[in-house]
Amino acid sequence: MRERDLPELSVKQSGVETPELTELRERIIQYYGSVYKFAPAVGFTQSMLSRMLHGRRKIYPDSRKRMGELLEIPESEHTKYFGR
Repeated sequence: MRERDLPELSVKQSGVETPELTELRERIIQYYGSVYKFAPAVGFTQSMLSRMLHGRRKIYPDSRKRMGELLEIPESEHTKYFGR
């Protein structure tokens, strides 16, 4: 199948990586060396964490809290890394 024959993906299907998620990815790499090393530490599969970082899966408040603790992100800075 040629590229021009592919169907258009909706925003929900393609995901939208936001500046906040880019900041979060950089913080993960800074602390753990890679996203894949962070996934088991936070209790996610690599696939699940990847979908979160690409904006295809919601990061719920309990996950934000757990990730924030592991990455030493104060609650006052959660919007910088997780958005609203």
